[in-house]
Amino acid sequence: MSETSVSKNSAGEPNVAAIVHLPSAAGHFLVYAQCFVEAAHRCYDKVYVLVPETEPAADFESLTGQGASLISYRSVWPSLSNLPALYAQLSGWLGVLRACRGVSGEELAAGRTSHLILTYVDMFSTAFALVKPPATISRTFAMTMRADIGQHDQTLVSFAARLKRGLKHRLWRYLLARPFAGLFATNDPCLIQSLQVESASAVAGAPARALKQRSVVLLEDFSFCHGDGSPSTASVESVDSHEPLKSRHERGELRVIALGYLDSRKNLGALLRAVLDCRQRLGHAVHLTLAGHFFHEQLGAEAAAALKQLQAQAGVTLVNEFVNETRYRELIADSDVVWAVYRNHPYASGVVLDAIAAGCAVLAQSEGVIGFYAKRSGQAICVDANASFEQIAQALCELRALKRQPTRHRVQTRAQYVESAALAFARMAQRAQGNHSLEPLSAGQH
Repeated sequence: MSETSVSKNSAGEPNVAAIVHLPSAAGHFLVYAQCFVEAAHRCYDKVYVLVPETEPAADFESLTGQGASLISYRSVWPSLSNLPALYAQLSGWLGVLRACRGVSGEELAAGRTSHLILTYVDMFSTAFALVKPPATISRTFAMTMRADIGQHDQTLVSFAARLKRGLKHRLWRYLLARPFAGLFATNDPCLIQSLQVESASAVAGAPARALKQRSVVLLEDFSFCHGDGSPSTASVESVDSHEPLKSRHERGELRVIALGYLDSRKNLGALLRAVLDCRQRLGHAVHLTLAGHFFHEQLGAEAAAALKQLQAQAGVTLVNEFVNETRYRELIADSDVVWAVYRNHPYASGVVLDAIAAGCAVLAQSEGVIGFYAKRSGQAICVDANASFEQIAQALCELRALKRQPTRHRVQTRAQYVESAALAFARMAQRAQGNHSLEPLSAGQH
């Protein structure tokens, strides 16, 4: 039996259907859903996608083009704006479970079992839904896109966030302690390491049982900029791997960029003061670009003063608008260093992955998932998330001497991510047949 085959019925046909839940077409939800649908088609006879009826049908045309059948679901309870968000989440998830029962029941009547593929399980309501999935679902694949689990004891997040993640961590441990029929997947290697440590020290604890069942797998994130496996089309030039960063531009400037929602979480106060300090050390040979939605009101007094000084020196460029994909690629290709020393952010970052894939250097925080990918890339300097602006300025100066990497992949491509997901689905299907001999999948080992 090949790694990506599933069980067959008496007629020699696959007898397992996949039901993929997509909570929204916004942001990167749709991109991940496309990956999971493509992977599911390699393993399953039929693929359904559950989508909320509140989303425009046109947003999901790419999924129907992939051969998936769309099933709209509606919330069970009426929409009430004055109630907490959890009310709407639970109402929506009851609608998901009702739709799952309907689809999987029809498949069961046709002689097929069903696997449920959840593309986003970070909400409490989603995790609770996993406690008792419909009886007609034989296996469940649950993917967490963020590093909320296992991060509750880190000092870089607020007390409220630690409390919330601590509760979520306990909920997940409870789920892992049950004889869970399926796989949990995460893009957070910290969670895998945490469970391994707990498993080694536990005599009969929940994590030990979970790992014995090989229930947790790592699916590393991929670069959206380089989804087809080729270098970015926005690359300005071919960069020699021995060329110092400072010689890439005719003016000899070190070009630093901060991208995305530029709010207090992005720690811009430290960056602005560090760039100003670095320009004084290097004779104005550093230029900063701030691209995305810029929340000026969230700057402190010292940071605002540093911004004024940089503007007076023509040392900063503000692109205070939504940055589309084409412009996003161009900005990364025209930069030497991407800023990623965030605060209260233990999660992954698409900007960091895209920068690494483009051969760009990264000034990153040492903590969390960002730190994991940055350290492994070989083209980053990592500092503490609470580092002083003087320490950050020193790191920027050191980055001028860093040898620029060639434009080759050091993170997963979209195609590799799909292959990893397909292997996970296939292994889950084989375990449904009683084959538990396969080792747990660790994606990204390429």
